[in-house]
Amino acid sequence: MLLERWAVWVRQDGRGKMGYGAPMACLIRDNVHASSGDVEPLGDDLAIVVDRALNVLKKGDWICYQALLLYYVDKHSMQYVGNIIYKEKKISSYRCRIKASEDVRNGERWLNGFLSCFNEFENLAA
Repeated sequence: MLLERWAVWVRQDGRGKMGYGAPMACLIRDNVHASSGDVEPLGDDLAIVVDRALNVLKKGDWICYQALLLYYVDKHSMQYVGNIIYKEKKISSYRCRIKASEDVRNGERWLNGFLSCFNEFENLAA
C-alpha cells in the first residue's frame, strides 16, 4: 500500500518521474484532491523519504528498482514488467512474469527493511 500511495504522489506532477520537483508544485500537490481511485497520495515528507530509499535501491539492485517503477508508477502488468526487464534473456514469457513478480516482492521487502531501519534511527535520534 505504501508504494501504491507513493506512486500516486509521483504521478501527480504529470511527469511520472521520481523526485518532488519544484517547491511550488509540492504546495499545490498538498491542496489538490487525488484522482487515482481510492488511493490517497503520501505526504511530501514521507514520499521524499521513499524516493531517497528507492535511489539507494537503484544503486544496489537496479532490476528490483526498475521492476518497482514499471509496476507501481507506470502501472504495467507483471507480464509486461518481466518482458521489459528480461527481454535480452532467452527465457519463456511465463518465466519472465515469475521473475518480475520476485523482483517486485524483493524490492518491496528491501524498502520495508530500509524504512524500518530509518524509523529506528529516527527513534534513537529523538
